[in-house]
Amino acid sequence: MITRSKIFWAIAVSILLTLLISSGIFAFWQNSKTSTKDESTSEKILLQEIVKSQKQIKDLKKEIEEIKKNQLPKIPVKLFYYNIESDEDLCSKEAILPVEREIPDNENKITDTINLLLEGKLTTAEKSEGFQTEFPQPDFRLVSTNLDEKGTLTLEFDDPENFTSGGSCRVTILANQIIKTARQFPEVKAVEFKPETLFQP
Repeated sequence: MITRSKIFWAIAVSILLTLLISSGIFAFWQNSKTSTKDESTSEKILLQEIVKSQKQIKDLKKEIEEIKKNQLPKIPVKLFYYNIESDEDLCSKEAILPVEREIPDNENKITDTINLLLEGKLTTAEKSEGFQTEFPQPDFRLVSTNLDEKGTLTLEFDDPENFTSGGSCRVTILANQIIKTARQFPEVKAVEFKPETLFQP
């Protein structure tokens, strides 16, 4: 279990590394200023070091955010996937059934749940029970979620390769995996997709 002390030390280490990286860049810059042999090369290397350090700092911040996220209490959620063993009628919405998962309990639970669905990580046991999915698709991603006061959840996706296009049967299965997963939350009364060209036969 990740404790508060671990978070503290992770933050402390990240700050220390940031200072070391920054001081290293400053020292390099000072040395490069005094050298007149090849100023263009020195400037190029300096810029490379700055870019490298920025990436390291970004990665450290991401790791700290993950540690903080994992500290949050977990809540159970359902991910709805197509189960071919339960499909008595071809492409039945009734065959889109839940599997159980857990996510951190935070204000982004709807977004986190949809993103987890899109990862498409079914267990071996779930696959043997007939669950299947076309998720994940690398180019298909959730861009934003917006829940209005009437309970309409608007999900905006990026789909540059037209992954959600196809026959009526396939589109119905794809769309309803997302709709059913979103509708498990009592505050969600309806689900809409953006752009409107998504999930069209």
